[in-house]
Amino acid sequence: MAGFVLLPARADTLIFGMLGAVAIQSANLHWERIIPYVRTIPCVAILGVAVIAIITMNGNMTAFYIVNPSLIAVGGSAYILCVVLGALNGINYSSKTLRFFGNNGLCIYLIHLPVLGLMHGLILGGIPDIATPAQWLVTIASLVVTVVLSRGLTKWVEEPLSAYGRTWRWSAPRAPSIAATAPARSF
Repeated sequence: MAGFVLLPARADTLIFGMLGAVAIQSANLHWERIIPYVRTIPCVAILGVAVIAIITMNGNMTAFYIVNPSLIAVGGSAYILCVVLGALNGINYSSKTLRFFGNNGLCIYLIHLPVLGLMHGLILGGIPDIATPAQWLVTIASLVVTVVLSRGLTKWVEEPLSAYGRTWRWSAPRAPSIAATAPARSF
C-alpha cells in the first residue's frame, strides 16, 4: 500500500500541479489558442478514470490504483488552470465561505483526524465511528472544533510564519494572482 500512497510514489501528482503553476507564469503561451483544449482535459481525465474502473472492476485493481491518481491530478490541474485564467464563466469562487475554507484548508487537513480521535476517545471512550446517534453527535461536534481550531492556528501560527518567511531576502514580494488582476476572459 505504501507504494500507492506515500509521497515518493505519488510525486507525479505534485508535478502536474507544479506544471500548471509554471504554465501560469509563462508569458509566451498563447492562452487564447490553448484554453479550449485545456478545458477538455478534466472531462477526458474523468472519462479515463471511469474506463479504467470498469476495465479493472472484476480483476486486479493495481492498474486503477496506479493510474487513477495521475488522471485526477491532470484533470484537477487543468481545471484550476481554467479557473485562474477566467475560462469558466459563470462559476463564482469569490464566496466568503469558499475563501474561508480555502485559507484554512491546510490546518483543517492537518488537525481533523487528531481532533476526531481525541473527541471520540475522551467523550465516548472509543474510536471514531458513526454507528450510534452519540457517535454522530461527537463527529459533528469534532467538525466544529476542527474548524475553530484551524482558524486559530491559521491566524496565529501559519499567517505570522508566512509573513516572517516573506521578509527574508530570497523571498520575492508576493505578486497579485492572475485571477485578481486580469479581467475574466471568454474562451
